Amino acid sequence: SEIDRGTTIEVYLPALASTALKSSEEKPEETPRGHGEPILFVDDEEFLVRLGVRTLKQLGYAAEGESRVLEALGHLESDPKAFQLVVTDQTMPGMSGLEFASRIHALRADLPVVLVSGYSLALTPERVRAAGVREVLSKPYTAAKFALAVHRQLHPDLLL
Repeated sequence: SEIDRGTTIEVYLPALASTALKSSEEKPEETPRGHGEPILFVDDEEFLVRLGVRTLKQLGYAAEGESRVLEALGHLESDPKAFQLVVTDQTMPGMSGLEFASRIHALRADLPVVLVSGYSLALTPERVRAAGVREVLSKPYTAAKFALAVHRQLHPDLLL
């Protein structure tokens, strides 16, 4: 580095081994799409709510988002049949996703809940089942994994 001359930075990245070409017989896995099913997406981070709702809408669902878990619960209490699926984060202020799922399960036991979480000691299989959670989606996840989890819960009778 020199004043008024700038800095040169060299970055060395490992080369990727060439990937084998896919045979013409292999078809990429199709991402399952929705047909306007209403889904509630809950996360305390507003950015993640916007991202989740946008992703769900792009997949063909009618999605609504909420960043306040108590507001989301109030919405479900006032209209328990408003949604066909709830996707919720585990770590939120005021109420954990597991507690939220338990409250949803008490309101409407048939409403599937997908719980999104990083590693948590609180998420034992017993506690997850008791709360009525149908699936735990681990962070970080891809859009494809998210789409499959949503599809599995809305259409458990269809095998992909």
